Amino acid sequence: MKKRYPELYRANTEPSLVDVPELGLLTVEGKSTLDSPQFTSAVPALYAVAYAVRARIEPKYSVAPLEGRFEGYELPKWTLQVPLPPEAGPEVVGEALLAMSKKKPELPIDRVRFQTWHEGPSAQILHVGPYREQTATIRRLVDFVEAQGAKPGEHHEIYLSDPRRVDEAKLKTIIRYSLR
Repeated sequence: MKKRYPELYRANTEPSLVDVPELGLLTVEGKSTLDSPQFTSAVPALYAVAYAVRARIEPKYSVAPLEGRFEGYELPKWTLQVPLPPEAGPEVVGEALLAMSKKKPELPIDRVRFQTWHEGPSAQILHVGPYREQTATIRRLVDFVEAQGAKPGEHHEIYLSDPRRVDEAKLKTIIRYSLR
């Protein structure tokens, strides 16, 4: 996905515009705190299915980074997602879901869905550092969106770094808002 859509995974610390095409996604939705089992169990379920999809199509590709869309703060509504290449349609995903539900019964595979989503014209910025310190970066992005004569859409994050492997101060996250 990074090779096919490089503009979606490259951002600078200054806001910029990007046009996000319609993409197929694996998703898990919920409404909970971000440290809840409902949220934390969604990540391994998504990746189990994403790698099962990858095994079923040629040519092989790198699985895309985890993404999150969020609405609200106290008890946020969230969607975790992993974008898929166009070759990974509903039939391939269905096979992967069935295989993973048998192979990984401990994971909430039944919560993983295939959907398409078109974000369209958007603005994005790269945040480097802890997730909890995104406020100033988000403010700069919102100001940029409003300078375009638009309002920011849904809060969308693309996690370029794995927090289990990268020091918190070096985490890289793309923050994106569609232009409304």
